Amino acid sequence: MSAKIATVAGIPDSLLILPGRIGRIELGMTIAQARGAIPSATFERTSDGEGAALVAVTLGHGEALTLFAGEGDPAAPIDESKRIEFIEAHGPAFRTPEDIHPGALIPDVERTYGRTVRIVRSEIESRQFIEFEHSPLAYIYRLNEKGAFPEGSRETTKYGPGAAIHSISISGRGRE
Repeated sequence: MSAKIATVAGIPDSLLILPGRIGRIELGMTIAQARGAIPSATFERTSDGEGAALVAVTLGHGEALTLFAGEGDPAAPIDESKRIEFIEAHGPAFRTPEDIHPGALIPDVERTYGRTVRIVRSEIESRQFIEFEHSPLAYIYRLNEKGAFPEGSRETTKYGPGAAIHSISISGRGRE
């Protein structure tokens, strides 16, 4: 990656969400390479409700990323040699080239990517994920828990007032 700071539609390279990278962290990099790409960031062990071993990355102004690098033990120190498989961006500073970002209201996202085709609630943590008619397959959009699900269902196309993107993630797999 170039050391030069580039912009796309006024979005700094360091905050740009693209199919293979978010900011200066790329899928396939080792944790050590990610540290080298953003030496001013802090890297700390974290986990989620499912017990996955994750790495929390905090940038200079509070922007945050979460990384998954195939580590199994959330109590173990970060393994610098592991390759990044998944990156999640939190906070409105991170943006796609189309200016979609965490915090964007769903009606605004639909004006860019087309209608909502599916909102799915995960089984274990009840996280909600939303898909749009024309969004890039590489992006995974997490909803801010405003999906309107029929009784007993984990899938819908409806959402309530204030529905917004909670976070945007990328992985090597895209939509299943």
